[in-house]
Amino acid sequence: MGNTESSSSAKNSKLYQLVDYKGGGELVPWMKFGLSSGDYNIFDSLLEVKVSNCMYGGGKGKLGPKNTLKMLDGGGKNAKGGSKYKETCWDLDKRGAMGETLLHICLLHGTTIHNEIAKRLIQTYPKLINDIYLSEDYYDCLSHKKKDLLRSHKNKSFLESSAKSLQSITNFFKGQTALHQAIVNEDAGMVRFLLRCGADIHARCYGSFFCPDDQRASRTDSLEHEAVDVNPNTNYLGQTYWGEYPLFFAACTRQMECFRLLRANKADPNARDTNGNTVLHLMVIHSYPDVFDLAYRLGAKLHIANNLNLTPLTLAAKLGRKIMFDHVLTIESDVLWTYGGVTCAAYPLQYIDTIQEKTGEINKLSALSLIVYESPIWNLPLIHFVKDFETTQHLDLLDGLIEDLLQQKWEAFAKKKLLQQLTLFLLYYSCLFLAFVYRPTSSGDFYYKLGRDRGIINQTGYSKHWQDKIFDNDALGFIAENYSELLDRNRCYLRDEYYQNIYDLARSALECVVVLGAMGYLINIGFQIKRLTWKVYIKSLSAFPAKCLLNISFFLILLMVPLRFGCVTWMENAVAVVTLIMTTCHFLFFLRATKFVGPFVLMFYKMIAGDVLRFNLLFITFELTVSIMLINLLIASMARTYDEISLTQKEWKRQWAKVILMLEQTCNPKERLLALLKYSRPIGTDKTKRAFVVRKRHTEEEKIDDLKEKMAARIQYNNVKKILQRKRNNPEESASHLVDNVSQMQKKVYVRTFYFLLNQQDEIASNLSHWIKDEFDPNSSSGCRECSKFLFYQTPFLQQY
Repeated sequence: MGNTESSSSAKNSKLYQLVDYKGGGELVPWMKFGLSSGDYNIFDSLLEVKVSNCMYGGGKGKLGPKNTLKMLDGGGKNAKGGSKYKETCWDLDKRGAMGETLLHICLLHGTTIHNEIAKRLIQTYPKLINDIYLSEDYYDCLSHKKKDLLRSHKNKSFLESSAKSLQSITNFFKGQTALHQAIVNEDAGMVRFLLRCGADIHARCYGSFFCPDDQRASRTDSLEHEAVDVNPNTNYLGQTYWGEYPLFFAACTRQMECFRLLRANKADPNARDTNGNTVLHLMVIHSYPDVFDLAYRLGAKLHIANNLNLTPLTLAAKLGRKIMFDHVLTIESDVLWTYGGVTCAAYPLQYIDTIQEKTGEINKLSALSLIVYESPIWNLPLIHFVKDFETTQHLDLLDGLIEDLLQQKWEAFAKKKLLQQLTLFLLYYSCLFLAFVYRPTSSGDFYYKLGRDRGIINQTGYSKHWQDKIFDNDALGFIAENYSELLDRNRCYLRDEYYQNIYDLARSALECVVVLGAMGYLINIGFQIKRLTWKVYIKSLSAFPAKCLLNISFFLILLMVPLRFGCVTWMENAVAVVTLIMTTCHFLFFLRATKFVGPFVLMFYKMIAGDVLRFNLLFITFELTVSIMLINLLIASMARTYDEISLTQKEWKRQWAKVILMLEQTCNPKERLLALLKYSRPIGTDKTKRAFVVRKRHTEEEKIDDLKEKMAARIQYNNVKKILQRKRNNPEESASHLVDNVSQMQKKVYVRTFYFLLNQQDEIASNLSHWIKDEFDPNSSSGCRECSKFLFYQTPFLQQY
């Protein structure tokens, strides 16, 4: 072990002698000398003597197979022509402990001196700019397949040297480039310099430091592709989950200028990281609405789904991000008209509603479904239900548009469907209850048969002195002689004695109706499962304990049929009692949809599933030793539960929403489509695309923001009028001369104002358009190239004015 550490330190000593992690090194004082004197000859000669021998070909670089090195830098499938090779400049044997190069160490410090060293390195050795941090993950697993790889691969020396040189490297910053580091340092000047020098804007940083916290333990390398393999089921939480790409790094660190620079250099905002997330997904995860707007204006698409098939809107619903959810909804909405303080807007239902627009099937990944059913941690039905009360972050999403949508669903079909189910259930329950009430007891039936056989009971009823006769010596002797026969007849009294009187006939008929009703219910459940799949049905059913009990009671009723014919009377009686209790509990399902009784049903559920369950566990543990204290503990716990539920008024909305979605699942696709037509309207000429129209009043904050925007637009309008007046007074003066004394930011303001003026019926707009288009034409060869690029990508944003 000691020999390994000493060899590793000896290997890295040359690198750290040049620049170390404490800010010193041989290159630092000579760079200070060069900055002060302007003479860099000594520094350049030092680079040639001590740095060039640390690189392949003196800085020319070397090609190595990607699938061998496992360099996760974002080339791979995104590389041009599908290249299988990666160019490396810094010698793998002379890298630092984390696979870093001299350039990485300089940018890690980020001081003025170290930045100048980095710039000098890049100017002298241009191919060093795209070298990445390396890791040992692949090289640990290399030992299992080392012989096979060495036999099949041509570049054996490169493979062996790579495996030997990276045995002690971690994968903390795997794939990180100098461009990533400059963005993390929030150094826009260095980012601009790196982009001009040809930095790879598609480089990907796969380091575990930059992935979600819950995926770090599941990371594995693969020889089939460059990206790491991770568990796709994640909550995306992580302070440094920044999405691998430089553009994503700039967005997650809220660096607007760097983001614009990268976008102007053709960085793709719709690229996807290992989890399939785009820059808009990451802005939802980190809750940055301002950067979300910038990315959307510069070309990011709203409807790209990640590996879990979640768009930015549905991801916001899954994570419970209220601000981002409303923000994305506002962007997707189409304002139909505005009058005074009222706005009418249409919201596309494709990713919001649970009903698919074309087929009528249930969309389990819709925003509404995720808001109502999402529970991030717990999966077991009972624990899922208990924990569901504690995930209050999704309750805030039920306000506004979602509440209006649920109300329209309730009016369109849910109320009618609930009344239909209640009517059918009342008929079924009445038959079950009457059949249970008219069940004769075994002892009563025994004495009835005995009295009939002894002549005590006639056709009109009991004879006189029946009490004396039934207990006389003759009766007791008759019982003793025929005990076995009477016992057999008593055991099968429910099966054989169904025709003795009108009550038995009515009971038998009701029992047949109950069995047929249970079979009908189960057949209907089978059709629902076929339409929804087991997973969706169980997920929705787990939120309704009363409906679970009802479904169990149907199977118990069918179980009573073989028990009846098998004369297992005692078991049939027990099953009948349990069935009636379970069926009665289903009334709670209908009460749950009412506003006044629903919260009390929730309290009852939570007390049974939470407080009473915990109390029973404690009671079994301590039994009666501290029984008084445990009872007081139960009372206090139930009181706390009551307070929590009563304070959470929005919880009833979620339970009401669950009832509506459960009723929706009982409908067939045609019924759902008809219901969808009632509360939505078509978008444009395509009748299959539906939108939900909402009229809403402006809040005080929205009114103030609108007033500020109008005032700012008016100020800009006046500024342009002044410039145009100068243009009229001096017709020969060029437009560029008019704005020469204006800063770059002011130029952007004028261009923004120009697009605002295009919508004004004013002579100024038409006069201004001739010279301002020529001045800022992105295709023009004159003017500032970077400004033209910037204005070109800003066009979608400017056109709204």
